[in-house]
Formats: sequence, C-alpha cells, structure tokens
Amino acid sequence: MPASSEVEDFTEQVDEACRLIAGLQAGSVSPEEFDRGEAVKVREKAAKEAQQQADRPVLPEQTTERQQQLKQKIAELQKNQQKKQKARQRYNEHVSQQSNKHVTDYTKWDFFTPDDEDDDLINSLTPNNPQLKAMEADIDARHARMVSQRQLAERQRVEGNALYAQGQFTAAFQCYETGLDAERHNMALHGNAAQVLLKMGCHAQAIEHCDKVLHLAEFLHNRSSDPICAKALWRRATARKELKHFSEAYRDLQQALELEPANKAFAKERERLKQDCAEQRKQRAVLKQLHNVNSQSSNASAAFTAKQTLGEQQGRSFSAGEPVKDLQKVQQLMQALHVAANAPSVQQADIQLPTYTGEKLDNPGAPSLTAKGPSGLGKGLPLPASKGSLQSGQNEVKGLCIELTALLHANEDCRVCLRECTGFSTLCNLLLKELGVACPPALRALTAACQNDYNCKDVARQGTASLVAGFLFHSSSEVAFEALCLLYTLTTETEARLAVGQALLKAPESEDTAHISQLFALIAAGNAGTQAMALSLLGNCATQPDVLKAVSTSCDAGGQPVVVTVTKLLSSQDATIATKAATLVGNLCHDSKLQSQITSSRAAVASLLAVLSRHSSQSRLLSSCLSHPGSSVTSPVKHWSALDSPASNNTQSDTNATGRGSIELSDSGTDRLSTQGRANAEAAQAAATALQNLLLDKDAQRLVVDLQGTTIVAKLLSPQNWLLAARAAGCLARLAQQPTSHAAMLSSGTLDDLLQLLAASLLAKDSEDKTWQTQVQDSSARLLATLSASYRPARMHLAQGHGLSLLLQLLRLQACSSAALGNISLCIGDLAREPQLLPVLQQEDAVAPLLDVAYKCKGPTQKNAAIAVARLAHDEACMQRIRELHGLEIIYQYVKP
Repeated sequence: MPASSEVEDFTEQVDEACRLIAGLQAGSVSPEEFDRGEAVKVREKAAKEAQQQADRPVLPEQTTERQQQLKQKIAELQKNQQKKQKARQRYNEHVSQQSNKHVTDYTKWDFFTPDDEDDDLINSLTPNNPQLKAMEADIDARHARMVSQRQLAERQRVEGNALYAQGQFTAAFQCYETGLDAERHNMALHGNAAQVLLKMGCHAQAIEHCDKVLHLAEFLHNRSSDPICAKALWRRATARKELKHFSEAYRDLQQALELEPANKAFAKERERLKQDCAEQRKQRAVLKQLHNVNSQSSNASAAFTAKQTLGEQQGRSFSAGEPVKDLQKVQQLMQALHVAANAPSVQQADIQLPTYTGEKLDNPGAPSLTAKGPSGLGKGLPLPASKGSLQSGQNEVKGLCIELTALLHANEDCRVCLRECTGFSTLCNLLLKELGVACPPALRALTAACQNDYNCKDVARQGTASLVAGFLFHSSSEVAFEALCLLYTLTTETEARLAVGQALLKAPESEDTAHISQLFALIAAGNAGTQAMALSLLGNCATQPDVLKAVSTSCDAGGQPVVVTVTKLLSSQDATIATKAATLVGNLCHDSKLQSQITSSRAAVASLLAVLSRHSSQSRLLSSCLSHPGSSVTSPVKHWSALDSPASNNTQSDTNATGRGSIELSDSGTDRLSTQGRANAEAAQAAATALQNLLLDKDAQRLVVDLQGTTIVAKLLSPQNWLLAARAAGCLARLAQQPTSHAAMLSSGTLDDLLQLLAASLLAKDSEDKTWQTQVQDSSARLLATLSASYRPARMHLAQGHGLSLLLQLLRLQACSSAALGNISLCIGDLAREPQLLPVLQQEDAVAPLLDVAYKCKGPTQKNAAIAVARLAHDEACMQRIRELHGLEIIYQYVKP
C-alpha cells in the first residue's frame, strides 16, 4: 500500500491539473503563464533531485578503506582454499594407498578436511558446483548434437544438388527430406525441395516448402529481403501458375520484383502472368454466360409459345443478344460435329443440324439435343437425321465447319467457348475421318480457333501438330495449303512452335521421309500462296537447332540443297515471297554450316542486295510523286547544330505507327505505287535483317563490298523507316570492318547520311520507334568509331563538317545508350590523335562532355572517355580545362602519368 504522504501528493497534483485545465478553458490562465509554470516545476524538480543526491550518505562498500578490507578478505579465502585443496589431495592419495587393506585405518582422519562455510561461499561464486557443471555438460552435448545435425543437413544438401544435376529428382528429394529431418529450419533445404518438387510435378507440396522459406526468413531470421526469398517467391509463382492460380502467382512475382527490381526474368514472367490473368477472367465470363443461358433455357421453354404468340401480335421478336447467340451457335455446332466425329464414318453419323439460318434462332427455348456429345455442351435443336451417302455427310460437315469458322473469326469469346467445350478434341477426331470436301473447312476452323494463344497451347498439347503435318502429303493442294496455314498459326506461340518443329521432323506411317521433306517440296514447286506459307512456316521453325540441322542436310527433288532453292526465291517479283524467303535466310544464318552455304553462293548475296536496291528505287520514285502539298513525308534534317533542346524543337514529323511517312493521295496510280512501295519496304526489312546476320562472317563482308553493297545499303539510311534504317546502320557497321569499304563510304556520302540520321533520331526521340532509333544510334556510333580508328580521311571529314558538333552534343545530352556513348568517346579520342585537330576540339570544349561521361558511366564507356580526355591533355589549353574540371583523377585510373 502507498504511504499516506504519497496519496496526498498525488491528490494535490490532480487538483492542480484540474485547476489549470479549468483556467485555460475559462481564459483566466494564459498559455504563456501555463508554460512558465511548467518550466518552474521542471527546474524545482531537478534541484530537488540534485539535493537528494548530495544528501545521500556514502555506503561503507563505496569507501576506499572498505574496498581494501574486501580485497584482503578475498586473498585470505583464496589462500585457505589452496591449503584445503592440498590437504584433500593428500587425503585422496592416502586413501588410494590403503585401499587393499581390510582393516580399519584411523590415520586417514588426520588428513580429512571437512567442508565449511568458506567452501559454500566459494562454490556459490564459482562454476565448480555440481549443478553448474551438469548444466555446462548439457549445453556442450546440445551444441555437439546441433553441429552434427547441421553437418548432416549440409551433406544431404550437397548430395541432393548433385543428384538434381543428374536429373534424379526423386533421389534428390529424399536427400533434402533427410536433411530437413536433421534441421527443420534450414531455408536452403526447403528452397531446394521446392525446386525439385516442381520438376516432379508436385506443385502443392512445392508451395508448402516455399511458404516455410518465407515464414522462416520473416519470423526466425528477420531477413525478409534475403535473396533466397526472391527465389522462393519465383518458385511459388511457378507452382501456382501450373495450378492455374494466376492471380496469386502474379502477386508473388510482384513481391519478387520488389526484392530484385533488375531481374528481367521476373519482369518477363510477370507480363506473361498478366496475360494469363486476363485470359482467365475472359474464360470465367464466357462460362458464366453459358451457365446463365443453360439455366434459363428450361424456364424459357415453358413460356416460349405464349411469348411468341404475343410477340407476333405486337410485331416484336424475342431473340437473345448477339454475343450469347454466338456462344449458343458454337455449342450447337460442336455438338453436331461431335456426333460426326464419334460415328464409325461420316455418312453413318446421326447429325442433327441447328435450325437457325442467318442471325436469328428459330426457337432458342426448345428442348435440348439428345446427341452422343460430351456433357455440358449447351442446347441444340432436334432436326431430321442426316443419314445418307458419304458425299451428303461430307457436305453437312463442311457447312458446319464453314459456319463455325465464321463465328471463330469474328468473336474472341467464341474461341474461348470452343476451348471450354472440348472442341479441339472433337475437330481432331473429325480430321481422322474420311472428310473429302469437308477437310479444308475443318482445318480452317482449327486455324481460326488458334488465333488465341492459349488455344494454340491446347492444340499443341493434344498432339495435333503431327496429325496436321500429315496433311502436307495430301493429294489436294487446297488441303495442303490449309494444313500449312494451321501449322504456321501454331508457330506464333512459343510452346506450340516447339511441338510443330518436332512434328515436322517425324515421318508419317505411310511415308519413308519426314514431314519437313514435303515442306521443302512445297517451297520448290508450290504455287505462290503455298510457297509463301511454306516459307513462313519454315522460317518460324528455323529457330530450333534440330530443324536447322535437317535443313542443312536436305536436298530438294532436283538434288540441290534446300538453301539454294530458298535463295533463288529472293529474286522473286512477288514481294511477299521475297519477304518470306529473306526472313527464312536470316534465321538460317544462326547455323554456321548454313551460313557458309549462303555465303558461298554469290547469287544469294546478290539477290539480297537486289531486294534492297529495288526498295530504294521504289522509294525515290514514290518521293517524286509526292511533290504536291497533300503529301506528308518527313523532310531530311539539314542542320544538326541547333540541337540544344531537341525536346522543344518545333519540327513536325508526321509518321504512322510503322515509322513510314503517311501518304494520302487521290491518284489511283500513285496509290498502287505506294502499296507496292510498302510491300517492297517489308521485303527490304527482311533482307536487311538477313544481310546483317550474314555479315557476321568475314567472307560475306568481303563479298558484299565486292558487289558494291555498301552504296546500296547506305541508301536505306532514312528516318522515314526507322526499322530499316537500324538494320542498314548495323550492316554498315559490320562492313566497316573491311578496310576496302572505307573509301566507298566516304565518297558516296554515307558518313553524312549517317550523321543526318543521328540528328533525326534526337529530334524524334519521343516517337513510337524509340527502340529502332536506339539501335540506329548504337550502330552509327560503332561505325564512326571503326572508321575514325583506321581511316584518317574519315577523321578529317568529321572535324571539318558539323559531325564533331553533333557527336559532342550527343555526349552532352547523353540521350543514347552507354555503348553508344562509349563508341562516340572512342571516336573523339581518335580525332585527338591528329595534332592539327586539337585546337578544333579545344574550341568545341570537348573536355567537359567527355569528363561528364567518364564520371557518370562505368566500365568500358568510362575507360574510353578517360582515354579520350588523356589524349586531349597534349594541348595546353585542354590541359588547363581538365585541371579546372578536376579531371586528372579519372585519367590516372586508366592512363599512367
């Protein structure tokens, strides 16, 4: 209980506080007076505590005399304890010597030293008592056991990792489980167990181990930002994605990106999951619509007759909304096709066709079909059976497929509905029948359905690619063409593309050669449409090593290598075929053997250059037709010295989404010319990409230079088509590695065109073609660095014109990539090797932008800028400028003084 004085003091304090509050509310006490009172109380309290501290008596233990007495007492205790220990040691020795005697020995009593109070005091202060020794022994035993368990867990982890690398996932998981039995809180073991469970397909168990990793990191180790947490989130997102829990997986990757913002794999997978979430929402919406329609159809049947009569009297119709009608049609069509697919043959199928014609259902509330289709396929209308001849059955299936194709082309929800109605298995089973005239429409229906990427995955997983590839051998050219279209559509999705590539490498049961051999035959001898589609299909599949190997070892029917056949198509007058052939050649260059075959063919390289030349000629002709005010083609930039503020420049650049100038002319001949020009532009883009890949080979570089390809490629440096300009700049950068090309580049004005393109890329930096503009800057800077390093006339040309001003402006703005800045710095450093150019560089103040780049960038870019500054230091004025900007330190990092 508190003392009465303490109670009184507390009561007085409460009363004083109440008085002050009432005074503040009434205004009788001002805030300033209250503050002063509080300050006085604080000072009084501090003075009171100081006085109490001064009045406190000094304890005896705190005096020097008392401390000296305690030290003497401790010394005496230690001395007495040593005497007792010696006496007890003599007693133990005496007892050990007399142990064999069976008589009572009373002399040992003289050696016995009993425990006293001093022993109790010493034992209480030192760890020599039995309790503390037992505790110490228990701690040591626990520590040894923990160390042993950790060592066992580590050995199991290492062994499990070795087994995982060998592909023995089950054995690896057993090792991880053994390690976890020894150490349950090992985050690395839980993370590895989650990874191996993903490989085994045990996604739910993998999620549990990832949860444990995150729980241990947060609550046990207090390290939520540990790198292992990012891995655990990635693995949990992978498991949830396989379980179709896309929203949860997306959230996991969001958290993983917060831990590792620079991880590109996380960002790429997050974008995929974003699409998966959107597709799942779309799928659920379609299923909800179907469920509502199916649940209401039974009620609608009872009231339909009365409503129809009333509607006829009032001049109204009662039909479902258009989206719902389309879904109903898809259900009915698939139900009818399912009957045909599961019948022994098409003519024996009891196909019940829907009664709607056109856009309106005759009776949406009629009873459901009693067909042999899969459950959950919606409601249809009973019609007379269509048993009859083979041709009649094929025609009915053909009509169903044509109508289904129209719905699938027009409506994304219909494509999702087809997937949910197990429509792919039905159409695949239908292709196994003798369809005749119905075969092309069935293939077209599958092609329309595969406009959805997730449908492509489902079709590929069902093994449809091998089935469809067999139709390449079909005697009907229409069937072969539709099979090509379907296979090409499948290759637009990554997973399906792999399945198609493997299917092409297999041989059908009735043939001795693989499907890809027939694809080569269609490329060599097909009509224009078939050739273009076959080239597109092979071009998409040519990213796989197995397909490239098959191409390199195959020949056409005439015994010529396939590469020769493909390169001949580059000279086709059909721009579409030339585009597809050039795309295929570009992909074939990823194989060294195929690249050598193409390089050895002078005609192939000449054909690529001819495609580029045809485009440049068409562009000049088109430009000559666009001289009236209605045309809007971007004019070339002539003065790049006024680029201090490119963001605020008023120059108008009227370009469309593809980067080409928009053309609006009324003359029909010019319209046809512009259409042909766009087709040639696409062919030129593909040819330039193929040429850029081909120029990785030194022999190809020499061949292109011999064919005067430098001048042809330089004509493509136009801001009207940034993609093509980027490819052309890349080609020129690789051609510059050949010294024989330098004179041609300078004499043909390539250097000026390149500088003009660089200036245009700055003026158009906010356009939609930013990616290609960045590539133009990178390739142009690499080309300038190569020329200035080995060709003195190029260095002099850059310094005499506006080129030096543009390069320094690029360094000042730092509006390009780090690689481009490094190459520009290297180029200016090469200019500084010419003594007569040092005054020009000093006048342009080249030191400041170079030092700015050197301080802000790292790696090779910083090194190039520092070396360029070091070369400028040979000029006294530049050296003074370097000292003013404190640039000697950055120079000494790379150049010895």
